[in-house]
Amino acid sequence: TTTSEQVAKMHPEWLLKGAHIVTANRRAISSDLSLYNRVYKAARIRSRMYMSEVTIGASIPVKTTLNDLLSSGDAIKAVVSVMTVSINNMLSLMCESNVTFSEAVRQTAEADLFEKDCFHDLEGIDASSKLLIMCRELGYPLCIEDIEVEKVAKRRPIKELGAVHKTGEFAEEDAYFAKRVKEAAAKKCTLRYVQRLELTPPAELGFERNVNDCKACARLEEVPIGSAHAVTGPVYHFAFHTARYAQTPLVIQGPLSDSMNTASGMVADILRIARGIGAKNVGPGELGKSRDDSVLGV
Repeated sequence: TTTSEQVAKMHPEWLLKGAHIVTANRRAISSDLSLYNRVYKAARIRSRMYMSEVTIGASIPVKTTLNDLLSSGDAIKAVVSVMTVSINNMLSLMCESNVTFSEAVRQTAEADLFEKDCFHDLEGIDASSKLLIMCRELGYPLCIEDIEVEKVAKRRPIKELGAVHKTGEFAEEDAYFAKRVKEAAAKKCTLRYVQRLELTPPAELGFERNVNDCKACARLEEVPIGSAHAVTGPVYHFAFHTARYAQTPLVIQGPLSDSMNTASGMVADILRIARGIGAKNVGPGELGKSRDDSVLGV
């Protein structure tokens, strides 16, 4: 559960020594490709499971859904997502409650929605690392530099996040977002920080993937009010556009990655490993047993 880079570098060794791994640490699979490849090569050599579902959307089954779609013969054309809950909370406050960027930062920090370093979110590092994991899960050998990222704010020293609405440290962003919010409202839209994967040709199981076939970006977009990904507050949203879901995308959405949701996602991964090595559920009891007994005479 640590975010330690040093721990992440130990994952290939642990796999080679026979351990299965369940992790919330995305560093091993969102850094350089050599470490990513060593992780999965070690897992293959020792027939171990490397489970990292919660690295994208806490308990929301994003990686599981991607794998199930591919394994069942579907072709994935695009994934449209809102997966930086702190920025989504800020934009909701600015667009729906008419607060300044600085005040939105203060309230989001007060709600403890930022990463330990708030610029990890505001510079798009969180969004790009999650996009990178999704790309690699689909078989595209992308690096972080291949992802187009629009920063919401520039890095700078901040004395206290809880006081930025008074200090003027985000004065430039206050003016910029006041203009953007007004322009979006005039078009009956709201602003959202949207992450997109566009796959041409669509991703299918068994076909080789090239870097140029996958376009990944995280950027501010004017989204029509009431549209599917105009979600409000600290919410994850994923829309899977596939050959099978051509008319209407498959949508999964849910709450922020608080400790309870992240823990439940990790427990689900542990149970998948347990089933994979032979553990079985007891299963449900005999429903309506007394009624069946009277009918069958048992």
